[in-house]
Amino acid sequence: MSDREWCARCHRMTGDPVMIGAVESGSGPGAIVYACPSCALEYAANWFAPDWLREDLAARGMEAGGLRGA
Repeated sequence: MSDREWCARCHRMTGDPVMIGAVESGSGPGAIVYACPSCALEYAANWFAPDWLREDLAARGMEAGGLRGA
């Protein structure tokens, strides 16, 4: 992962990208989908967000209600 990635939700560069999904491809390379931390938190609150995303955010000290301990 690079230091900066485009947020798939707000379309801005972020210096702290969070992986929110992966696009698999039967032929050719797949892709990793990144979001900025605030967009990742919003996305994780949706019912269709993957469980691993909520677990990853919790490991980073973030949860759907915002930052813990901040």
